[in-house]
Amino acid sequence: MSELLCKIESLAIFKGIRETEPLRSFCEFLKIADDVSEARYDVLELYTAFVNELYKVRNDGDLAYAIWYALKNDSNPYLDAHIRSELSRMRTGEGIRISHLLKNCADRELKLIGEIAQTSYADVERLLAYDGYVAQFKTTGIDITERYNNMLAGIRDHGYGMFSDCTAFRFEDHTLRPVIYADPVSMNDLYCYDRQHSLIVNNTRAFAAGSDRALDALLYGDTGTGKSSTVKAAARMFSNNGVRLVELPAENTDQMPELIEMLSGIPMRFIIFIDDISFCPDDERVRRLKSILEGSASGDRRNIIIYATSDHRLMIRRSESDADNGTEQTGLSERFGLRIAFEQPNDREYIEICRRLFEAGGRKIGDEEAFEKACLKFADKTGGRSARTARQFAARYVS
Repeated sequence: MSELLCKIESLAIFKGIRETEPLRSFCEFLKIADDVSEARYDVLELYTAFVNELYKVRNDGDLAYAIWYALKNDSNPYLDAHIRSELSRMRTGEGIRISHLLKNCADRELKLIGEIAQTSYADVERLLAYDGYVAQFKTTGIDITERYNNMLAGIRDHGYGMFSDCTAFRFEDHTLRPVIYADPVSMNDLYCYDRQHSLIVNNTRAFAAGSDRALDALLYGDTGTGKSSTVKAAARMFSNNGVRLVELPAENTDQMPELIEMLSGIPMRFIIFIDDISFCPDDERVRRLKSILEGSASGDRRNIIIYATSDHRLMIRRSESDADNGTEQTGLSERFGLRIAFEQPNDREYIEICRRLFEAGGRKIGDEEAFEKACLKFADKTGGRSARTARQFAARYVS
C-alpha cells in the first residue's frame, strides 16, 4: 500500500484531487495501514471514515467513479490551459498552443490516477486484520485518461466541472450556484404562441452558433402567458451546443458586471436571464442595465446574451408611441434588440391550449361541448385566460 500512497502523493498537476474526498480520507488510511505498530482499531477507524466519505460521494460505493467525479471537478493547470485555448479559439478562431511538458506531465498523472482508481476492496482487506463486519466498496473498470481527454475535447459544447453536470444556474450573493433540479420544460410542452417561440428559438440558435446576429431579447406581455417557460425551454434546447442559463434576480442587477466578468472567462455560451423585470423610472439599476445592454459598461460579453421578461406592457407601449419622452424605463426597453409580445389568448386559442395540455397526458375528451364550457368557466373563476390557467385546468379536469 505504500506504493499506492506514493502514487497519490506524487500528483502535482492534479494535486487538488488529493485534498478532495474520498481520496483525502483514503490517504489518511493508507498512511497508517502498513504500520504494524498501529492499533488495529485506529486502522479500522480511518478505513470506515474513508468508506463513509466514499458513500457520500457515490451512493453505490464505487471508488473509480468517485475519483472520476473529483477529477472532473478539479481546477488544475492543465484544465486552465485548455480553457484559455478554447477562449482564444472562440474569440479569434485560433487556439493557444499547450506546453508539451505540461501535456506530458498531465498524461502521466492521468495514467497514475487510472491505476489508483482500480484499487479494490480485496487490495486493502488484508490491512484491516479483522474478521468481523466492515463496509466494503467496489471498483468499476473505467478509462480515466480517455474520459478526461473527451471532456477537454468537448468543453465548448458539454462543459466541464459543474457546467457539465448542470445546464441552469442562479447568481446570488456574488456566487454562481447550479440549479440541481432545473425546470425540465421543453418547447414541445408549450402550445400556441408559435411565432413568439420561433423568434426566440431562432435567436438562441444563432447565439449557440456564435453568430453576431443574435440579440438581447425582452419578452413582455400578459402574466401567465409562458414568457419565462419560453426562455428556459429555448436554453434547454441548445444545452448540447454549449448554452447555459444563468438566472439573475431582478433585484441583483447591480451584480451584473461581476457576473459578466466571471462568465466571459468560461469557453461556453451563457444566457443571463432576468425574470419579471420591473423598476421605478428613476431606479439606478435601470441606468446600469441600459449601459450594459448598449455595451458601454459590460466588458467583453461575446459569449453572453441577456433575456428578460416583463409583465409591464406599459413600458413597451410608451417606447413605441413616445420614444422621446426621456424616461429611463422606456430607454431600457429600447436597448433590447429583440422585443417579443405575449398577449392573452382569445377564447378559441385558450380552449385549444387546454385541449392540447389535457390530451398530452394520454387522456381523451368525452363531451367536447362540456369540455369547452368547463375551460371558460374555470378561466372566469381563476382570473383570466392564459397558458398558466390552461395548465391548471388541464391538471384538474375530469372528462
